[in-house]
Amino acid sequence: MDAVETRYCSECGRPFPTDDLLEHQGRRICVECKPAFAQRLRQGESPVAAQMDYAGFWIRGGARLIDGIILGVADLAMGVLLRLAFGLGAKAGFAAAAVPLVFAVNIGLAVLYEAGFLVRNGATPGKMILGLRVVTPDGGAISWGRGIAR
Repeated sequence: MDAVETRYCSECGRPFPTDDLLEHQGRRICVECKPAFAQRLRQGESPVAAQMDYAGFWIRGGARLIDGIILGVADLAMGVLLRLAFGLGAKAGFAAAAVPLVFAVNIGLAVLYEAGFLVRNGATPGKMILGLRVVTPDGGAISWGRGIAR
């Protein structure tokens, strides 16, 4: 089954399949927003760039805090499971040597959490709760490379 590429209307911000959007000078417009957009064009407005509302520091910090709590619980559970799996509670010397393994697993979990949610949903759970979305400059979904780099 082919995956349908999703883009966002630059007027209302809702997601649509790419084929359902009209493209004009780098902006994508849904069918519902097309009449108002066309009227503004007739009146001489220049739609040079998509209008995106960027989230401020505090709301992004709040989203990061929510994601941090979720990841903290997951990291704690993963650490306990690794310690139980390798019998790390019994031997203190072996437990100290396994700290880098637990650290590496936690970092990997954080990268997969962030990138996976951003690529699949356009937002992590913290961003979703606060109504934020991460998109490319043209309103499209981000790639795995960009998701991992974030």
